[in-house]
Amino acid sequence: MQEDITLTDNLCIDSQIRKNGFKKPEKRAKSYTKYFGMGGKYPGDKVQANIKYLPKEFIKFPTCCNRYYQITAIDEYSRKRILKIVKEKSSYETGKFLETPETEMGFKIKTIQVDKWI
Repeated sequence: MQEDITLTDNLCIDSQIRKNGFKKPEKRAKSYTKYFGMGGKYPGDKVQANIKYLPKEFIKFPTCCNRYYQITAIDEYSRKRILKIVKEKSSYETGKFLETPETEMGFKIKTIQVDKWI
């Protein structure tokens, strides 16, 4: 039979807990990172696409008053990516780009997430 534990006034509660063989629950250290896991469960489940203006300092060929944009598509599971540089930020160029990721990545794409597109 298990004996009832009685608390006495002269011993503090922590020492009585240790005396009777009980342990305090261990505290986990708080994580300060803001990392969230990616949403893809398999290759092609979720692909993120973005378009960004390229400053002239990053372009290594002569540009005669032209602006260039980089379109990027990244698979969240395998981290494969496709990059393309285009002269204009238009729905025509982005539509042409979105036709190619399946053939270039080598697997079927289920979802494409885009942010701030035309």
